[in-house]
Amino acid sequence: MITRKLSEHTLLVILTEEPGACQDIAAINEMTADKCDVDIIIDLSRVEMLASSTVSNLLLLRDRTRADRRKLILYNLAFATKCILTTLGVHDAFQIVDDKADALSSIMTSMN
Repeated sequence: MITRKLSEHTLLVILTEEPGACQDIAAINEMTADKCDVDIIIDLSRVEMLASSTVSNLLLLRDRTRADRRKLILYNLAFATKCILTTLGVHDAFQIVDDKADALSSIMTSMN
């Protein structure tokens, strides 16, 4: 996992491919366990398929960011990854955008 602080309140996470993606999201959940004080943008370009445990961890992270009024944005999803989220019925649970620029734009729009 690669993490970059894009600003004081925005964290970019580039996930590794499975099975590492699950561990990556679990680590982010641990980092934000007490309070999530950043918007989190996750790049899934290296992830072809999502394990169910990764989806579960993403849902936990989504709940945590929402509870603290922060955003969780996913981008660069492979077709198979989108299909998995749709099949599981959780596609609409996430904010999914095409690229990093769209993710940053979404964060900036919500700040205004």
